[in-house]
Amino acid sequence: MNFRDELTGVLIWMDMDALINSYAFVLWFLPALLIARYFAYLTVKYIKPISLQFFIVLALFASSFEMQLPFAIDNGLNALLFVYIGYYLFKANKKMIAIFLILFGQFRLHLY
Repeated sequence: MNFRDELTGVLIWMDMDALINSYAFVLWFLPALLIARYFAYLTVKYIKPISLQFFIVLALFASSFEMQLPFAIDNGLNALLFVYIGYYLFKANKKMIAIFLILFGQFRLHLY
């Protein structure tokens, strides 16, 4: 076994094949969550129009499926959309959250 390649795969590229036989496999989401929260923070802080924020977040989310980046950046970009939506849902009042959940539930029912 080449330890250098294994460590590079696990620590930098989040190689799931190498992680599957270790306890590190259950922790793959921690760097992804950190990256998603960081990108959401930067987006909300430095881009003021909400429509432009949403477009950028959606573009980053869509691009996350087409690339493989080190340090789980691609997984973080995949989670960015959900973190971003959660940020605005948290800021909204309970009535808006209820409306969103009802609409999302209706949309989900139509998918099946």
